[in-house]
Amino acid sequence: MEVRRLGRTELNVSAIGLGCWGISGEWGEVDRSQALSTLRRAFELGVNFFDTADTYGRGRSEEIVGEALASHRQDIVIATKGGMNFYDGDKRLDFRPEYISYALEQSLLRLQTDYVDLYQLHNPEPQHLTDELFAMIERLREQGKIRYYGVSLNSRMEGLSPLEDRQPASLQVIYNLLDRRAEEKVFPWAIERGVGTIA
Repeated sequence: MEVRRLGRTELNVSAIGLGCWGISGEWGEVDRSQALSTLRRAFELGVNFFDTADTYGRGRSEEIVGEALASHRQDIVIATKGGMNFYDGDKRLDFRPEYISYALEQSLLRLQTDYVDLYQLHNPEPQHLTDELFAMIERLREQGKIRYYGVSLNSRMEGLSPLEDRQPASLQVIYNLLDRRAEEKVFPWAIERGVGTIA
C-alpha cells in the first residue's frame, strides 16, 4: 500500500483510506461482526487511515471503529468530524465552541482513545468559522486531544476565503467520476498552501 504525507502534517496515511459512514447503518442494516471484520481486514491489507464522524449512525460508526482498532492505535490515523449536533433531537449544525469541546469528548469515548489525529469541522458554512471556534480548536490541540484539524466542505460552501488565515491541515471534499468540481478551485487552493485533500 502506498503511503503519503497528508499535506504539511506529520501524518503518513495510506493512499486508500476507509470511509466509515457505511458501517453506521444509515444506508441499511449492517452486521456488527461483519463491520468489525471489514475494518480489521482493511488494516491487515495496509490501510491505516480511517475516516468517520460522530453523527454517522449517531455514534455507531465511531463505536465500531474504536472496538475494531483500539489495539492498533499507534499504527493508525483516525479522522473524525464534529459540528452536527444530534444529541437532543434532529441533526443540526452546531459549531459553538462549548459544543465542539463536548462533541470531541464523546467521540474520544466511543473511539476508545485519548486523542484524534485529525478532527474535521463537519460541513460548516462560512459564518460558522469564527475566532471563538478556532480558539477552542487550538485549546483542544494544546491539550493533546487533537493533533491536527481539517474541514469537510459541503457542496454549498461558497469560496475558500474564510479559511485563508485558519491553516487547516486538510480539506475533505466530494470528488468522483460524476462530480469533479473540486478540480476547479479546491485542489489548486490546497496545493498552493500545502493543505492535504481527502476525497
